[in-house]
Amino acid sequence: MTPWRFMDYVTPRGENPIQAWYAKQDPDVQAALDFTIHQLKVTDDWVEPGCKQFSLLEHKHAGLSELRFWTSKRKFRVAGLYRPNHRDFIMFVGCEKWLRGIFKYKPTNAFDAAMKFKNAFEAGKGYAIDHT
Repeated sequence: MTPWRFMDYVTPRGENPIQAWYAKQDPDVQAALDFTIHQLKVTDDWVEPGCKQFSLLEHKHAGLSELRFWTSKRKFRVAGLYRPNHRDFIMFVGCEKWLRGIFKYKPTNAFDAAMKFKNAFEAGKGYAIDHT
């Protein structure tokens, strides 16, 4: 089994949105994402039932996927492009998920921004680098 690669999207301006988001997070959030990436690198099938750290998105955000991870009291998501034929996942943006009557995300436009980055990447604008 070949390990999965995790990549960061870099915009045509040279910005790395996922690294910018990651740098602003508390150490426990960073550790939770790092642990999730470590687990998924060696998980052969992310779509099989029981893989709670990954989900394919639907409806408005079809074509994107999300990594799911938690700290003791908080939920987070990283939206990205799942490419099983390449055995990689390109990360676009991170956000916190919270519930106050309905599910919300912080930042609220995270998945819309991820869709714009996905479309740009697929149009050859920007590139992906190994996540470090």
